[in-house]
Parts: sequence; C-alpha cells; structure tokens
Amino acid sequence: MKNKILHAIFNNFGLKILAVIFSVILWFIVVNVDNPAQTRTFTVMVKVTNEEVLTEQGKYYTIPDNANTVTFRVSARRTVMEQLTSSDFTAEADLADLENDARIPITITPNRHASSVTIVGNTKYLYVDIGERMTSKFIISGKATGDVAEGYKVESVEVTPNVISVNGPAEKVSQIGSVVAYCDVSGSSSTHSESVVPTVLDTEGKEMDTTDLEISESTVNVTVRFANIKTVPIVLESTETAEGVALNGVTITPDSLEIIGDANVLNSVSQIVIPKTAIDVSQLNSDVETEVDVASYLPEGVSVENSTSTKVTVHVDITVTKSASFDVPTSNIAINGLHDSLNASISGSTIRVAVSGEESALSTLKAGDISGTIDASKITSAGTYNVNVLFSTNGDFSISDELATIVVTSTKKNTTNSTNTTNPSD
Repeated sequence: MKNKILHAIFNNFGLKILAVIFSVILWFIVVNVDNPAQTRTFTVMVKVTNEEVLTEQGKYYTIPDNANTVTFRVSARRTVMEQLTSSDFTAEADLADLENDARIPITITPNRHASSVTIVGNTKYLYVDIGERMTSKFIISGKATGDVAEGYKVESVEVTPNVISVNGPAEKVSQIGSVVAYCDVSGSSSTHSESVVPTVLDTEGKEMDTTDLEISESTVNVTVRFANIKTVPIVLESTETAEGVALNGVTITPDSLEIIGDANVLNSVSQIVIPKTAIDVSQLNSDVETEVDVASYLPEGVSVENSTSTKVTVHVDITVTKSASFDVPTSNIAINGLHDSLNASISGSTIRVAVSGEESALSTLKAGDISGTIDASKITSAGTYNVNVLFSTNGDFSISDELATIVVTSTKKNTTNSTNTTNPSD
C-alpha cells in the first residue's frame, strides 16, 4: 500500500512540480489583472503631541501660515484602495523629535488595512517656529461706558478679581499695555453688576487678538455704583480791598465744579467758597494769580469724581490808586444853560480839585488836562451863586466835584440888579 502511495506521488513528479509552478504564476497573473496595486494621494491634518516638552522649557511653537496638513502617497490593492479615505489615516508630529528647532518628522499611520497599505515616499516634516514664552500679571481697570440717567454720575467701578495672569509668546505679552473690563451702564441710576470678558489692550490702547494667549480669568465681575451730581460755582469769601486799592475783577478757572453726593446733601450746597485764609484780597497791593485746591472746602458728604481735578486757578486783578490835588484854571470851566438875558463869570482864577487814579497815570496828569462844567439852567436872575462844578479828564481817574462862586449879571440896560449870594437850586 505504501509503495502504491509513493508511486502515485512521485510518478511524473517533474510534471507535477511544473503544474504547481504554473498554477502559482497563473494566480499571480489573475490577481494582478483583476486586483492590481494602485497609488493614491491623501491629505490629513497633523496632530502635534508632547507639547509639554516645550512648555517645560518655557517655549512655545507656531506653525507658519497654518500649514498643519500633510499630503502623502499610499500604495494598496484596488479592492483595498477603494475603501480608503483621508479619515483612515492619522498623522502625528511628536515635539520630542524636534530637529534643529525647525521641523518635526511626521508619522503617518493607517487606521484600517494596515497590513495591506504602504506609505510611499520619503519622510514628511511639519515645520514650526519656536519662541520663548512669557507670563505677566496685570491689574484689571474697570470702565463704565454709556450715558447714565440724568442727574447721576458714576461714583466707583469695582472689578473682581482685579488681577489676571497672561501667558503666551514673549513678544506678544510684552506688547500688552493694559487690561480693561468694560461695563455698559446706559440709563442706569442704581448699583449695576455684570460679568464681562476682560479686554486686552496694547501700549497704544488698541485691542489685541488673544487667540494664542492663555488668560487666567475668562470673565470678571464689574460692579458700578452711582451718585447724584450737581454743578456749583466757585467764589471768593471776600473781595474787599484795602484803602487806595481798586478791584478790577476776579477770574476763577474753572469757575464751577461738578460735585457728587446724596441728593439731600447736594440740595443744601449752592456754591464752593474759597476762604480769606487762602486768598485775602484786602492784603493785596498788586495783581496775583495762584492755584487753589478746593477739595478741603467741599461740604461733608460731598466729593468729586476720581478723574476730576479739584484745583482751580484764581486771578485777582487790582489797581493801586493815589490821590493828588490840582488847581484847575477857571477858564477850563464851561457854564451851560444860562438864559440869554444873563451873563455869568466865575470868581477866582483857579479851583482846587482832588484826583484819584493809578499812580503811573496820575504822575503824568496836569491841571490843564482837567475840565469842568456848570449847569446854570436853573438861574433866572442876576446875583451871586455857589454852584456845583462837574470835573472830568481823559483816562481812568476819579475826580471830586467842587463848588464854585459865579456872578450873574443882566444884559438888559437900566435894570437894577439885586446882589444876593444864593444857590441856583433854591
């Protein structure tokens, strides 16, 4: 039996071997004709792993132009290739394999048919820019926006928490100028609270893109409180001058102040008074300009907005006057309103008058520069009268009125004149 089996196996053994080889070749031919190998191109996103490698070194990476995809070729049989899509591949770049701080080898892994798929071509790389990271802390300033209700003003803005930490690229963090929490209080008159996202501003006050920044607080709470407001004038307690000193005017800049407080308190305040202890006009003998802080003169329970200055500039304009006597020629005095039937003359050649004015101007004034007028319209008959003389001259002077004696005669012939000393008002 055994010999028969061996005979059956080895009978025409060479032909049988040729038949097997031929069958294998034929199978390969059929497979390659019906299910040939193909090559296709796929593009997938690259996942970066092990980011902590850079973080621990105080560094960060960016991908220039967001070029975080990779395109590669894949070889597989037709039947397998027809089932493949981009989602069947994973591309990873491990930061632990970073080369020359510039590129990371990309590992492309098939998620299906791994044994039937071949990645064709050279190693692909993800190119990155490496930079230093920086962490800074900033105080958040609160700012109320919008128009509040009439008669009210923002008294305080409170931010909680008021400090945040910002981490990111050093060149970007160093550009941060401030962090502000804006709160819209349009139409508000009572305490307003709101949760807002802090706004990061650069050194020029422009809002920054915070996409690549890590901010410790995504939102903060802003509380805005309000107070009643009122505008009141600022005045000096006393404008009384010393003898011989004339007050030309007082200028206070600004001349009013907006005050904040309870409505009942504000109703009792009509002005802010700068006391004599600050500026005593009665002690001045020349112009003065000085800065006064009126904060200490505000009534209890009244304040101003934090951003409002309580300093004002006070300018006192005065003129120091002197007095002098002048003998004015009677020829400089005109008699007006005398009836046509009468003549009048002034007794004496001069009349002494007192003149007051600025010292420098007074020193150049002469008696001849002073003129006078007499109103004789009430004199109806001849006689001797004591009348008032109104004196004047060019310039800013004060001249006292004086009495003069005039003799009035009639222009009619053969008329007997009585000689009486009277006042034309009698």
